[in-house]
Amino acid sequence: MSTIQTSAIITKASPYREHDKLLTLLTLNRGKIVALCKKSRHTLNRWNSSFEPPLLCHVQLYEKNQYYTITEIDVEEPYLTLGRSYQNLLAVQSMAHIVDHFTMPEMEQNALFYILQSTLYTLEKKECSAFFATYYFALQFLKESGFTLQFKTCAACNTTFSEKWFSFSLQQNQLLCHQCTLQNHIYPRFERSLLTQLETLYYSSLNEINQNADFLFNYSEIDRIMKELYKGFLSKECLTIHHLSSFL
Repeated sequence: MSTIQTSAIITKASPYREHDKLLTLLTLNRGKIVALCKKSRHTLNRWNSSFEPPLLCHVQLYEKNQYYTITEIDVEEPYLTLGRSYQNLLAVQSMAHIVDHFTMPEMEQNALFYILQSTLYTLEKKECSAFFATYYFALQFLKESGFTLQFKTCAACNTTFSEKWFSFSLQQNQLLCHQCTLQNHIYPRFERSLLTQLETLYYSSLNEINQNADFLFNYSEIDRIMKELYKGFLSKECLTIHHLSSFL
């Protein structure tokens, strides 16, 4: 049995037995883990609402036979204002869904931890919209997972994107130009103007964003291509999940 202390973001809380909960934590150094929080559903529990996601905290837990049990939680940032907006709650659920379904347990992902932390902070401070936060985190997750995208030239013929349409090839896991899209009969197809929007989200820094620029993004079209990108990610990584993430 060993004792662990680490910073963590609680992304999910599930009922367990009569009085307990299972918490999904994205931690520093240990990646995603699931830990038991005893008596957290009891009326007189000492945890109060400390187990409710999203929550940045410092936790102490002990590990025995690869099972984790929480012994202490010190709240660092409760993200209280996120619960006041339905759109913000949907954004948080989408980010939590990605962590829960697309990350491997106990695999160190410190960069992803800081991306999630900064995205939640920026969203709470109203420095970006719920839509921006959702798709920004989704794209940053792909990038950190090694699923890189080329926005300047076609992956098949290496020509510069210049015509009306482009597509995403599930075979090559890359973006294809207008001609290659037609030759390979690929659907769905997307207007080239979406490339600039995707590239902006892909390479954006949260320190430089401007909420007034949200009108530049066609989120309904971004939603369509994000579904294609995650299909490609799942195909590449040979992962099996219950269903694809439902973005806003």
